[in-house]
Amino acid sequence: MAAMLLMVGNVGAQEERSKTEFRFNMGYNFSLKSGGGGSFVFHPEIGWNLSDQFYLGIVSGVETDQNFKSLSVPIHIHPEVSFDVNGNIVPFFGIEGGVNLNTQAISDHGSNEVTGSINSMLGIKTPIGKNTEFSLAFGYTRTIISGGGGDFLGFKAGVNFGMHGNGFKQFFNKGTQGIEIETSTSAKSEYGDEEYSTYNQVRALFGLRYSILFPVYENLYVGPSIGVGLSKSEYVWRLNKYEEDPESITDPYGYLLARARYQATQLSFAEKFYPFAQVEAGLGVFSAGCFAFNAAVGISYEVGSDNSIDLSVGYITIPVEKVEDDGGTESKGALRIALGYSF
Repeated sequence: MAAMLLMVGNVGAQEERSKTEFRFNMGYNFSLKSGGGGSFVFHPEIGWNLSDQFYLGIVSGVETDQNFKSLSVPIHIHPEVSFDVNGNIVPFFGIEGGVNLNTQAISDHGSNEVTGSINSMLGIKTPIGKNTEFSLAFGYTRTIISGGGGDFLGFKAGVNFGMHGNGFKQFFNKGTQGIEIETSTSAKSEYGDEEYSTYNQVRALFGLRYSILFPVYENLYVGPSIGVGLSKSEYVWRLNKYEEDPESITDPYGYLLARARYQATQLSFAEKFYPFAQVEAGLGVFSAGCFAFNAAVGISYEVGSDNSIDLSVGYITIPVEKVEDDGGTESKGALRIALGYSF
């Protein structure tokens, strides 16, 4: 993020505002109630610049509490006004509000399946590439549920991609799309001593990942990455030297992440190979949800002017159910291996 801001001095302001924009924002809200928990938001958005100062967007995505136990899907409207100022840093004021679909309540046929929220925010945006902006906003959120609601202060950071009215097909053609198959080693939660112990371990058996990355600076690409797959959980109980057979459960898993990737083409070797490094962060959902982080390095092999085969190895966090008496989940690290094709 800091590196992006340093690039601002090297990137001129956009000559003309795009008619259509795709945005991806991530943020966190802090509860104003004593002892109240916070919430994470992951908001992709499509919108239109109705004038040089006025923008109107439609927001969806995922919102979750700080323990990643309760997931909801927002359906929001987002009007925004940019202030007419000189320079590369443009302040703006926006209001985002609408309904939230509580996935757990819907699954349990409980109450408060549909709630609402309204968020007012003040922020700044600045160009970090051709037709690309970085934005940072702070604001107040009021949630609305039957019988009450909550008050939050929070922030959002994101990237805005301008489409200049060319439509989704031309817009996506500007990005580098990628499909990966992935697997991971086990992440384990243990509890006990030499006499008695129990553990739970989770690993991604097989997954597919789709990403689309847009150039924001020389060799630097940013965009969303979405993954689904199957994971395996094993529960093992041991007393002295006796160990029960593992109890295994296979469940689906998913990821909704923001990815930044640097392709070191200047370090290419054997004509078609070059290294790359990437980081990504967002929401991971296995048997439970958690904040997910992945840092990886890899090698790309060019198979065409714009295509490559990519092999990466990295560290990733996986949510594992605690085996202690208090239950809950905790994030544990694992080794992720992925083989992909970029086009």
